[in-house]
Amino acid sequence: MSQFRKGRLESNIEHLLAKEIVKTLELQGQLITITNVSLDENMERATVHVEVFPESDKRAILDELGRKTKKLQHFLLKNIPIRKIPHLIFE
Repeated sequence: MSQFRKGRLESNIEHLLAKEIVKTLELQGQLITITNVSLDENMERATVHVEVFPESDKRAILDELGRKTKKLQHFLLKNIPIRKIPHLIFE
């Protein structure tokens, strides 16, 4: 895969997830920012780097994102023209 295509896919995933996470999670005054999305070479895994404010809520938010992974992957599959959506890993 070309670096351009990989970068464009990472950018699309980041943009779409940022919008969908706000809709999917029930936030109680927390702010969530996706700082980076990194695809592995085989496009099987996408590591999504997340910042949470306040920092004390980060573990709970990451756990919630872990539970919603399948729903978020399905959302990406509907919105990105690609055959296979990579497995999402939130950090």
